[in-house]
Amino acid sequence: MATTSGGEVTIRDLSKSFSLGGRPLPVLRALNLDIRSGECLVIVGASGSGKTTLLRILAGLETADSGGVAIDGKPV
Repeated sequence: MATTSGGEVTIRDLSKSFSLGGRPLPVLRALNLDIRSGECLVIVGASGSGKTTLLRILAGLETADSGGVAIDGKPV
């Protein structure tokens, strides 16, 4: 089985909110992160802290309210 290395991930000023009872509930606020190719990253946090939301945005399954994500310089 061949091993491949993923691309570099750049996250800039990423923000995402949901609505809860008609009020905005910020989940990600101005997140900045660089993940280099070959790096191993662990995302840990309390329930509701935005871990799954971040992964869904990285996978292109969710859109951010502001900011952006790029993989190898290409916007997601």
